Amino acid sequence: MAEEKDLTAADGWKSTRMMPPDTKVFTANGREYRVSNSISFERYEAYELLQVEVGLARTFEQFTEQIKEAYSLCNQVATGKPVFADLAVLLRDMLIGTQLVGERQTPAVLKLCALFINREGEDVRWVDDAVIDSKINDWRQEGIDIRFFFAFALNSIPGFIEALRAASLDTSSEATAPPRDEKPTSKPASKRSDI
Repeated sequence: MAEEKDLTAADGWKSTRMMPPDTKVFTANGREYRVSNSISFERYEAYELLQVEVGLARTFEQFTEQIKEAYSLCNQVATGKPVFADLAVLLRDMLIGTQLVGERQTPAVLKLCALFINREGEDVRWVDDAVIDSKINDWRQEGIDIRFFFAFALNSIPGFIEALRAASLDTSSEATAPPRDEKPTSKPASKRSDI
């Protein structure tokens, strides 16, 4: 079998620029950037909208699970269970998530980061979409690995990482656990006093 080429090697292949998660100052496309831990009132208003947008984006697996959940809720509605509101909210969230993914737009994760990561001399009191787009373009031109921005954005959203962990554990345990409406097939071990 032929040996695979290391695509990060300096033999003509360009690689992404990795940045440690604790980076506070960096240069991108000839401009100096500083990572801040706080933002202005106006930027916080934009942050609240963007964190919802980040949370509504869906992976294929999440979307498939939500379709299954919607189907289950439809069946429950048909049997008279009062879950219609749950079904409506789930379908609305799926619709919004699908629209966000389907639109060709700058990822919300990068916009969110642009609220906290500022150029030298930038007026951090205000939100300027043109400046945000320009900053993201600098990061793109510099070839900064997207993982730095994902980590920063997701860690900035209160409770996001914990919710993601809980959802991951929940879905992984559901794959091995019997369905919730079925009882386990094995009998519980009997309590013996002679052991």
